[in-house]
Amino acid sequence: MSELYKNKYNIKSNRLQGYNYAAEGVYFITICTAKYICEFGHITDNEMILNTFGKIVQEEWYKSEKIRKEISLSEFCIMPNHIHGIVNIGHISLPDENKNKIPQTPDYKNSFGSQRKNLSTFISQFKGACTRKIYGVGNKSFAWQNNYYDHIIRNKKELILTGNYIRSNPENWNNDKFFKQT
Repeated sequence: MSELYKNKYNIKSNRLQGYNYAAEGVYFITICTAKYICEFGHITDNEMILNTFGKIVQEEWYKSEKIRKEISLSEFCIMPNHIHGIVNIGHISLPDENKNKIPQTPDYKNSFGSQRKNLSTFISQFKGACTRKIYGVGNKSFAWQNNYYDHIIRNKKELILTGNYIRSNPENWNNDKFFKQT
């Protein structure tokens, strides 16, 4: 390995090592704009008012389920500089109570290379489609953060709590960790 690039471009993965993100599962995701720039609109009276870019993101989110048969989408919220959503891969039935174990494939190894029909592929394709359309309406400086946050939802109680969090996000904007005055 060349000393020139040694440890210079390593980006730490947020993904859970040893977990197969193509396996059936329910995921809470957060995707942020680069530098948390408020690109999608603003909050007025606890309501998100989408601008043109926010409407593009909303349209692409709803279109995703139609073109990617391996996923279904539930709660979703666009904020000024990020989005939250719940993504279901497959047709999983969550248990009522927390078993505190995330199903893992014993011999599964996270790997680089061609990926398909998994959470990362969905996020990549979604971000790419949004970016192309936003560029097309004139914002050539738009960018997403390189990574995204995910949480594996383990049971129905967690799913309900996560859904409530997503729905109440606009009314809690001033206390949001991504808050920026618009």
